[in-house]
Amino acid sequence: MAVDFLTLVLRRAVPTVPITSARISWYHVGYIGWGDRVINTVMYYITCDTRPKDDKGLFWSEFKKRYPKWRAKMLERVGPDIASWCYDGPRCPSFPSVEDLLCWLGDTIDPSGSLTKLLLLLVPAKGD
Repeated sequence: MAVDFLTLVLRRAVPTVPITSARISWYHVGYIGWGDRVINTVMYYITCDTRPKDDKGLFWSEFKKRYPKWRAKMLERVGPDIASWCYDGPRCPSFPSVEDLLCWLGDTIDPSGSLTKLLLLLVPAKGD
């Protein structure tokens, strides 16, 4: 069975929680005031399926313990205005773009930037 790259990255990031798959999901947040602009947007986050089924956010709770700079990296990536819209409960934080989400993940796990470059290959090209 082939496992996608995002799932492999997350399995290695938190090896104590068995995940079977990971995918990028989104939800509509309506209109966000951003400085002098108002934008209609969606927020992107990562959903992990675990074995056994995890309804309490165990993977992301363990991720946040293992990578305590996750919140600082989120603030660096989107700034405090947008960070206030980034859900940061027991699940994955959400971001206004797939690129922001994957850059945050890569920067949090591997500050050297190597992983971020690989993760950005998952972003669909404009027009796809």
